[in-house]
Amino acid sequence: MSTLAELNNINRERRLRELTKTFRGIERPLKNARGVDSLADLVTELHRVFEKDHVNIEYVNHLMLSYKSNPVDWIKFTSFDRF
Repeated sequence: MSTLAELNNINRERRLRELTKTFRGIERPLKNARGVDSLADLVTELHRVFEKDHVNIEYVNHLMLSYKSNPVDWIKFTSFDRF
């Protein structure tokens, strides 16, 4: 039985590789999909999307495009040095 499961996983991985070869990305956020307003929202939504076995890469691309960078979101990740 494990051999059949392994074979199914191999076939699933092959199919996924073939599908992702044709993905060229999107240039603008999708019109009818929900976007994100902050870095925290982006991180939360990406965690939610990637917790599943099957990930819609177009939706991930949309999320990344819908986030408008805000310097306030990044302050806690910066360190300033006067030199």
